Amino acid sequence: MSPHLVLINEASGRASEEGADVIAERLEPILEEYGGGSFNVAEVPELIEAAKSFEGRSIITVGGDGTIAAIASALYQREDQPTLIPLPYGTANLVPRDIGMPLDPTEALARSLEAGTRKIDFVEANGRALLHSAAFGAFAEIAEGREDLRSAPTFDDALGASLSMWEQFIDTHATPYRLNIDGEERVVESSALFVANGAISGGEGILPQRNFLDRGEIVLYISKGRGVLGLLQHIAEAITGRWDDSEEFERITAQQVIVSEADEELHYTIDGEPGRGEKALKFTMHACSLTVPDLREAQD
Repeated sequence: MSPHLVLINEASGRASEEGADVIAERLEPILEEYGGGSFNVAEVPELIEAAKSFEGRSIITVGGDGTIAAIASALYQREDQPTLIPLPYGTANLVPRDIGMPLDPTEALARSLEAGTRKIDFVEANGRALLHSAAFGAFAEIAEGREDLRSAPTFDDALGASLSMWEQFIDTHATPYRLNIDGEERVVESSALFVANGAISGGEGILPQRNFLDRGEIVLYISKGRGVLGLLQHIAEAITGRWDDSEEFERITAQQVIVSEADEELHYTIDGEPGRGEKALKFTMHACSLTVPDLREAQD
């Protein structure tokens, strides 16, 4: 058995655009320097089964943050856990950025195979992974419009999706949420609520970034702002890296958080991917339970 397994999500954007064969040709010479690797090109359910049965040194993912989360969910409880190497083949690449990976996939692979390992926190969210953060409210509704825009088959559909995103932005308003924070019940009204796997301590452009991945804390951010101005302020805070100390958030740390809306199904994103249809989302911390490359020196 090869010591390394590359899981390529054939449905991901980069794999579709570049071709799985082309990606494999780029990665294979690097793998050969570290004992060789095997490749599995499939959709996510088949990749999960391959990850569960693999007994080698590392599992390397080619796909976006959703692919990374799915494979992480299959690994984090294993005692004989291979190292997860999530190559930056997505759009936002939230997890690779947090780990400290360069955004060139071949360079990221070479550094990861050369590096030691570390344990980072894993948050379970209704049976799947929350590796970075979840958003509720205005940000989540705008993200839904973004996905509609990406998949729009015609110009008219794209125009409709763009107008919907603008309307969501202008119509930013407070929503009542029921929260259970380590067993304590609360009801809050907020236009934006975030559940993060660790503190959001910086930013790169408008992408939030976490510098500490092993502190064993879920961080809940409840926006105090109302309307469009509050939303714009949070975007500015993400850009300037002032998110975690913003006076416009109530900041709470916990081991378990349950979020539900008073009257409707939730609109949310998990690690940047929109979701809906859930009445409640339960987030549970599993501290230092996922093995990844230790790239902290490379990051510095």
